[in-house]
Amino acid sequence: MIDFAAQWLKALGELANLPRLEYHATIENGDVGFPRASSIGQCARKQYFKLIGAAETNPQPAAQNWPALMGYLGQELSANILVQMGYTLVVPGLRIVKDVLSVHPDGILAGLDLPKPVLWDSKLRNCYGFKDLLKGPLKQQDAGMYLQMQEGMQATDTERALITVHPHDLSTWKVELSRAKLTLVEPAVHRIWVERDEKAQQLAVDRAQGLLAAKALGK
Repeated sequence: MIDFAAQWLKALGELANLPRLEYHATIENGDVGFPRASSIGQCARKQYFKLIGAAETNPQPAAQNWPALMGYLGQELSANILVQMGYTLVVPGLRIVKDVLSVHPDGILAGLDLPKPVLWDSKLRNCYGFKDLLKGPLKQQDAGMYLQMQEGMQATDTERALITVHPHDLSTWKVELSRAKLTLVEPAVHRIWVERDEKAQQLAVDRAQGLLAAKALGK
């Protein structure tokens, strides 16, 4: 088994020292007509209104786009670090599960210390969100993210998911870790493993079917 944190830092240093760095992020905001795996664990009413194209009565402030866009760009950097480490990364593109649920997997990771390919997902979190993920199993701490990973595994026919979590602000995160008396192998990156859960996968599909039925019936 490799020392993941040490290899990750080595790869980060190698990338940072390249004479030229170029990153390109493609962000798809359009509606594909299905509930999204990334939000299937959230408020059903909110998802229903999005499905029917209802006008936003309380749009989010424009500033809220900043952390979201940082997440997309951080994902590109994280992907390049993993490849620099020696992993193989394939981005499979949009998948539709059971004709009712859309999934946008960040990638399928293989090679190095992985006996089988795994679903990979990148998350950038503020200090509060990052610390919350450390308090217990993902299923308990973030049910929505857990369902997202389950549908990603179902869409890519993988048995495990690997989430790499990174802080928005490394300096502040290190201070928060000290205050909370928490220890991470490397504060810049944390791995969360998720095993395939067929009951959870079916739950997400059932929720999506319910939303689509409500849309068809106008209820």
